[in-house]
Amino acid sequence: MRSRVLPWVGLAGAVCVLATALLNQGGGVSEPHGVMPSPEHWVVGETRLILDDWNIGTVSAKTDTKTVFVSWEHLPQSPSIAGKTQVNRKYTTSFWPTAIAGSGLELFVAGRDFSGDTIIERWTFEAPTSPPTQAVALRRHEPVRLYADDVAGRRDVIELAVMVGLPSDLLAQFDDSRELWKLNTPSGAWTKLASPTDGSVLVVPELLSDWPLFHVRRHASEGGFYTLGHPWNDVSITMVDGDLDGVLDECRVLSTEQWHAAGYDDAASYLSVFPY
Repeated sequence: MRSRVLPWVGLAGAVCVLATALLNQGGGVSEPHGVMPSPEHWVVGETRLILDDWNIGTVSAKTDTKTVFVSWEHLPQSPSIAGKTQVNRKYTTSFWPTAIAGSGLELFVAGRDFSGDTIIERWTFEAPTSPPTQAVALRRHEPVRLYADDVAGRRDVIELAVMVGLPSDLLAQFDDSRELWKLNTPSGAWTKLASPTDGSVLVVPELLSDWPLFHVRRHASEGGFYTLGHPWNDVSITMVDGDLDGVLDECRVLSTEQWHAAGYDDAASYLSVFPY
């Protein structure tokens, strides 16, 4: 995914100073198939793999070189223990990666291949038999391809996340339609959740804009929050799945002031924050 964590937003995910993009109303214009995505799709951002509180992998990707990087860190459990250690691994993909999402020791990688197909793979990393005492590169199993097709409206994933409360479902935003779709990974079934124009689902015209920030949170009482924003403006859009059933119930367009007034900048409001 293209998201970048704002420097003033901690891992606890307190503040979401997000925003209406410098509008790029060109959403929905697809690029030629079978060629490398244009440079605006190269900002894939970071996600994390988590073995436990002290062993974490930070994942990034580079579109033009078809590479995914995992930096495994072992963090000290107390001041009396030696500082953190780190080991890095680089993986080459057969496609140009455009979005990534981590959950536990599973990594989901989306992109475009040489034929023009949109690709989504699941990478699973193997937990060690005993807790590591220093950084180790966990073994990656053979990637499993979950999706490979060229379908209008579902071309080029630009945002990707594991859905809150639904670990078998992925949320993907596609570049050509800017729509949000849910992929049930066991069955391969797609369900449209939100669209800039399609009245059969949640209509969010703001999806046509470019939103380089993506944050996913589980609110203590209001369900799953999927927030898109921009670092240079004062409005964010948050799609809410109130009962965690995999359906987006509403979209809240909030200024920074409104976000604060609602208490959404309070880390204690969230049961979990996902590092997308």
